[in-house]
Amino acid sequence: MAIGGVDEARAQPRQAVFPARLVDVSEQVHPRRERADPREQVVAADVGAEEHPIAEPTRRAGVDCRVSDNIEGELWQKLIMNCAGNAVTALGRSSYAAAARHEQAREVILATAEEAIAVARAAGVKLPTAELGEAGLKLAQSLGAATSSTAQDIQRGKRTEIDSLNGYIARRGDALGVPTPVNHTLYALVKLLEENSESNAKS
Repeated sequence: MAIGGVDEARAQPRQAVFPARLVDVSEQVHPRRERADPREQVVAADVGAEEHPIAEPTRRAGVDCRVSDNIEGELWQKLIMNCAGNAVTALGRSSYAAAARHEQAREVILATAEEAIAVARAAGVKLPTAELGEAGLKLAQSLGAATSSTAQDIQRGKRTEIDSLNGYIARRGDALGVPTPVNHTLYALVKLLEENSESNAKS
């Protein structure tokens, strides 16, 4: 099962990989332990099976699972949401909800999402949600004091996934001729913060 990335599933043999999207709002409270959240959900690709190989076991494990016939759009939707919120909360050392309430931060979140949406459309992706930027803000507000994985990685002096988030949008936008100045700026700043945090953790 390939979870999260928009390119991994295409790079793998179809019969060996079942693309899926995880809505993860857990918090790492220990290097080997996370605090789960009942709002977590897996979205799995429709593979035409009577009993879905991912959905049924996931549901039996107590995690909600929805089957989608547009998994590419679902994966891009998660990517856009993460691009819009993760870097902003990491740089601002802020929770999702606090960033969503802050006027200037909201503007950056929306601008980041709009650039990523433009890249998705240029790539021929059909997004499942129309007003994705506003939907992202509502989701951020509902997450309360939760912080992004990017912010948690920076706090622990770990390498982040920013290359696969805003960095990916910046690179894909460049390849497709879509300007992504906000995503590129967030990417560069998180990389700088990441490298400084790693250096401080080693010293």
